[in-house]
Amino acid sequence: LEPWEVRAARRLQAGGPARDAESAANDALFLEGAALRLKVDDIAQRMKAPSGEPAPSTETAQDLDEAGECLVRAQDVDRRFRQALEAVGPGGPPEHLNELTRSRFRLLRAFSGLWLLHNARVAGGE
Repeated sequence: LEPWEVRAARRLQAGGPARDAESAANDALFLEGAALRLKVDDIAQRMKAPSGEPAPSTETAQDLDEAGECLVRAQDVDRRFRQALEAVGPGGPPEHLNELTRSRFRLLRAFSGLWLLHNARVAGGE
């Protein structure tokens, strides 16, 4: 996890009053994005074989369904990251822009890996 994601999780877990509505929304976004990224990575690891060959036949329809649900959710979280970046604007604090961008890109990297695996299974070929 990134340091700002950990700080966001701690602030949310503490349950104290948020500095402002934008900060609370960003904390929730960082936490949700990080949790989803970890889940996507876990699913992708289950779907791929260590040698890079197709996953064994023990892969279930449940794995594919779970992957599909995570992919849809990741698109929604990515949209929220884009909106947060637009709200900050290019003239916003560089550190905050970097945090939003880095968390977004880490989610997109995980998303693209799972998407490729899921697509190969659903399309029926690799």
